[in-house]
Amino acid sequence: MESLKMITEWIRKDPVPVVLALLLSAAAGICYLIPYVQIYRIVGILVYTETWTADAARGIVRHGLFAAAGCAGYVIAYFGALSLSHVGAFGIGYRMRMDLAEYLSRIPLGMYHRMGTGTVLSNLYGNVNQIQSYLAHDLIEIVIAVVLPLALLAGMIAVNPWYTAALAVGIAVAGYYNYMSYSSAEGGGKKMMDIYLTALERLKNAAEEFVRGKRVFQVFGHRNSVCSDLDAQIVAYSDSCAPYTLVWEKFDCVFSTILSNLYLVLFPCAALLLWIHGWSKELTVDTITFLLLTPTLKTFVPKAAAVGNHSVRSAMAEGRIRDMEMVPARDPGQGVPFPQKIGKVEMCQVCFSYRKGGETVRNVNITAEEGTLTAIVGPSGGGKSTVAGLLAGFWDPDDGRILIGGVDAGTIAPAERMKNISMVFQDCFLYRDTIRENIRSARPDATEEEVVRAAKAACCHDFITALPKGYDTVIGEEGRRFSGGEQRRIALARAFLKDAPILILDEATSSVDAENEYYLQKAVEALAREKTVIMISHRLSNVTAARRIYYMEDGLVWESGSHDELLKQNGRYASLWDIGRKNVQWTIGNGEVAE
Repeated sequence: MESLKMITEWIRKDPVPVVLALLLSAAAGICYLIPYVQIYRIVGILVYTETWTADAARGIVRHGLFAAAGCAGYVIAYFGALSLSHVGAFGIGYRMRMDLAEYLSRIPLGMYHRMGTGTVLSNLYGNVNQIQSYLAHDLIEIVIAVVLPLALLAGMIAVNPWYTAALAVGIAVAGYYNYMSYSSAEGGGKKMMDIYLTALERLKNAAEEFVRGKRVFQVFGHRNSVCSDLDAQIVAYSDSCAPYTLVWEKFDCVFSTILSNLYLVLFPCAALLLWIHGWSKELTVDTITFLLLTPTLKTFVPKAAAVGNHSVRSAMAEGRIRDMEMVPARDPGQGVPFPQKIGKVEMCQVCFSYRKGGETVRNVNITAEEGTLTAIVGPSGGGKSTVAGLLAGFWDPDDGRILIGGVDAGTIAPAERMKNISMVFQDCFLYRDTIRENIRSARPDATEEEVVRAAKAACCHDFITALPKGYDTVIGEEGRRFSGGEQRRIALARAFLKDAPILILDEATSSVDAENEYYLQKAVEALAREKTVIMISHRLSNVTAARRIYYMEDGLVWESGSHDELLKQNGRYASLWDIGRKNVQWTIGNGEVAE
């Protein structure tokens, strides 16, 4: 019943072509049997006719034409069913993907990291594809696999119930071995399929992470946890393949062997009937007909078994999609409006962890005053970028609250929150589109003049216009790669165009050459005017003018205050400042000082 309910839910997304396909497939199943009915009648003519006559010849021709008409009807009905089922399946697959994409657009952005790219891709592509293929191919085979045996069974019982009973026993034994392969118990086919699919998803996630970091591995020529994880997932996937395959094949061998030799059950039955009733022409016709008919069972019974296999796969694909959809989604249109006056952006006793087993940030209290610069500094891995992601709404706190203008950020409509917050990352993302459209993505209705004005403010107009195609240059094409600093200046142009009241900068000016750093600093200063700015930085010289600086380490805020106040405390911030100053000057072999 659960499977029927699941299939019904899929069909409701685009019912007309699929329902028509099911009706045609039922017609195809009936047409499939017409030639065998005619064979039975032709065998009867051949056995019962002692003297060849014109009527007998005409009868054979007539039944032959009916058989040909049945074959033609099967081809036409089956082709029509297959065509309509594909149309319906593609429509349903399209709607499922659109529904998934719409759902994914409403979950916190950080959840993509928690799910893993492989899981998202498996659901959007692989699992929906499995369901789509099931509806396109297997659903009509299910109808044929139900209609055909029922009609065939009725006909076989009418011809000879004893032979039918013998074949039923053989099919039941074969069916038992096929059923065993779908067991959900430990070592059963369904259980092993779940282990196999889980291993495949984890392998995709590990491979994605490995590809993203491949350049680092090549440069440094050493293995790390990402490489080790990929190795482990390859081994786990390989280890799951053999048991998964064997659990199906060990039962399938017996199943196929019985079906291939199913006609053998007819001989003991025929011998028993001869012993009881003696020889007759009727028994001869029945025996010949069943010997001709039995091999056809090997065609559609395994097909029905394969459909069962695909049904299990599709049900599991549906289950994995539903598991992913367990993540609470936000309605972008629901929630309170963004506050007119920001006043403060506050994190109150915020705790958060990416995975179970340890918090990334703990009891964080941070306050950013409206129209001021607030900085968060500290060593790598201290939780700074996590705080930035929480403030931007990529994650929801596990505990504590984030307040904007005194309003709980979790209650603000997500679309409103995103509209009023700009964020520039160290690793910014640019679309494979023109520079103009990359900048305009912040505000699609922006005019050409506004795009240019934003580019000028971000100090990237000059290098853009120096390109052969200027603003029409496609990112990633034109035979030119943009440096990290140039990409960040384009990202800053987007932030200028968006003109949001809250600006979060996550290492936006780090790891660039002197020229790009100069332009980035100049652009950031212009962008930050009259905005609430929260800056994440390793370089303390960039944040000395901040109204308040928070020092984070090991997921905790250890110190806070202005630059001068923190130096007077002579704590962790002051130590980091001294280390930074010493690194400005360093000596090489002969003792010369290098700036």
